[in-house]
Amino acid sequence: MSDGTFFNQNDVKIDKNLARFGTTSYPIANIGSVSVKKLGAGGQAPIGGLIALFGIYLALLQHKTALGVGMIVVGVVMYYLAKPKYAILLRTSSGDQQAFESKNESLVSEIKNALETAIVTRG
Repeated sequence: MSDGTFFNQNDVKIDKNLARFGTTSYPIANIGSVSVKKLGAGGQAPIGGLIALFGIYLALLQHKTALGVGMIVVGVVMYYLAKPKYAILLRTSSGDQQAFESKNESLVSEIKNALETAIVTRG
């Protein structure tokens, strides 16, 4: 962007001097490196797996086929719809700081690219 802003969306703004994530600001000059960390899908995937297993138990051992099959379907859907989270990690003099987290991998990548551009531009 022509005014020195490399990213400005929702609560994230990155310009040639500052990276702002909500109410927290990081001076670009103090950022040594930027990385993305995959955090995993959270609790939804394992819970979906457990629901599916319980559904198998009900269907096969308790002869509650309709309920068991329904739970299997719900569990499998929960398991496969669980999306991993991605985090932006900034290496500063204070150590690694997790500045941002999202399930949207392309958004996290876009923010990382904007941070790298700001660091290179700043020099």
